[in-house]
Amino acid sequence: MLTPSEVEIIATMIKQRVGISFYMSTGHIMPDLDLKTLRMKGFISGDPGHAITDAYVYGILSAMDPHLADAPFSAIKAAMDAFPLSELEIGAITWLNTNAAIYCQGLGNTIEATTRRIIHDSTKELAMKGTIQKVLVEGTKERQTRSTVVTLLRRATEEVQRDWHRIVNTEMHSARTQGTAQGLRRQFGDNTTVIVRPHPDCCDLCRTAYTPGGAPRVFNLNEISALTNPGRTVAELRKNPGLPALHPHCMCEVVRFDPTTQAFDKDGRIVFRRK
Repeated sequence: MLTPSEVEIIATMIKQRVGISFYMSTGHIMPDLDLKTLRMKGFISGDPGHAITDAYVYGILSAMDPHLADAPFSAIKAAMDAFPLSELEIGAITWLNTNAAIYCQGLGNTIEATTRRIIHDSTKELAMKGTIQKVLVEGTKERQTRSTVVTLLRRATEEVQRDWHRIVNTEMHSARTQGTAQGLRRQFGDNTTVIVRPHPDCCDLCRTAYTPGGAPRVFNLNEISALTNPGRTVAELRKNPGLPALHPHCMCEVVRFDPTTQAFDKDGRIVFRRK
């Protein structure tokens, strides 16, 4: 059986691994983790990535230049590296990183709680076996329990891996969407109007929130940007959705819509008004 101290060591390792993965992806250190200590212990080496920042800057640039997506990667990277960020935009990136860190910290807590539960249940099972089957050799029981823990942890890790992918995909897309919104502000001002173009295989929630009846809803950019999506009910999201991502794995995109020069056809597609 695992001792209480061994369980605490496992819990600490879980917290560290989640924090390290997040830091190496975004360059943002999660609360309760000391970067200097992690480096001294050899857990972190090299420079981290800046996925959230890169997604945000790419969103700004793609809004200002729709042809950027067709450019070579080297040209995109050069444009992103040279792009100056305002204090407001730096603050937005900090907020996006903090928001993502909260979700990752929650994931780490979930992994820790799941691990503790598995160990507790397996230990309890071992105690019951010891009472009922006294004829079993202690070593055999020990191996059976450890095998059970390994199997359950493997299953739990596979679930957690899916959660990690969900968080990364969602937060990256949210950062890009926020960047796109900021790019539109730079060009057209705070009160420009936008629509959200649902992804081709979007869910019913996105379809009814952004394109009820088939035609896209027109939003004031500042108003839709001020709304947050996590923690709100489905009914609230359908009535007043925020910018994508509306839900985990949402890939819908925000685009500018000018009602003075543009309209929608019967299929909800954007067309230019006749003069």
